[in-house]
Amino acid sequence: MQRAIRRVFPAENSMLLGTSHPRRHYPGRMKRYRFVTPHRRGKWYPDLATAQRFAAQIGAGFMEMRSGRFFAYRGTKLEVQPA
Repeated sequence: MQRAIRRVFPAENSMLLGTSHPRRHYPGRMKRYRFVTPHRRGKWYPDLATAQRFAAQIGAGFMEMRSGRFFAYRGTKLEVQPA
C-alpha cells in the first residue's frame, strides 16, 4: 500500500506523505478577504465570493441577483491577507 502511495505522490509533496522534510513554500496558499468602508470593517472570509455576499451587512456594496455581479460603494476597499 505504501509503495502505491509513493508512486502517486511525488517527493515534492512530502507534507502529504508525512515525512520529516516539509516544504517551506507553497505558492498556491490560501488568502483571506474582507471589505472595509471608511467607518466599518468586515470579517475575514476564506474566499472572495463569500466576502462579497456578506459585504452588504456593513454597507460596503451589494450583489446584483440577476447577473451575480458585486458592486462596491464609493470608498470601499478590498483587503487581501495571506492565511
